[in-house]
Amino acid sequence: MIVRADDLRSEGLQVDLAIAPGPLSYVRDFEIEVTSASLTAHVQPSRGGLTCAGRMVAAVRVPCSRCLEPYDLPVEREFRVEYMPPPENRGGREGEVHIPRSELDVDYLDEQRRVDMRDLAAEQIYLEIPMKPLCAPDCRGLCMKCGGNRNRDECLCAVGAPS
Repeated sequence: MIVRADDLRSEGLQVDLAIAPGPLSYVRDFEIEVTSASLTAHVQPSRGGLTCAGRMVAAVRVPCSRCLEPYDLPVEREFRVEYMPPPENRGGREGEVHIPRSELDVDYLDEQRRVDMRDLAAEQIYLEIPMKPLCAPDCRGLCMKCGGNRNRDECLCAVGAPS
């Protein structure tokens, strides 16, 4: 769903968006499987751009950073994002924009002054995923010698094997 800043009335727009299940791939070899997701938000004009405030609720499957097995991770996040008009090139190379420190909590509308609500939903999901997701706090990970999942089986290569 696309929201155009120039088409919004002063009372804003209520958005209720169900996200179709499927993969979100952001980092190579780290796939996030969305099993269900919904975004509820109110979008209204603000300071020449938009303010979008709402809630993201999702169920995702992510790989554990220790054993690599996917596990279910609930996502529940309140958010408020300010979208400003697209910035002009501020002294960088073509297509590169330097953003002042004071604007790091601001996002920008695209060149047509639009926001894709699906991109906003994906961003909110990514922001809730830990840097090192763990299936369990006591996850034993993979064997450094044979690569076996130490949560499922006791690794025999470590017993009596020379170091």
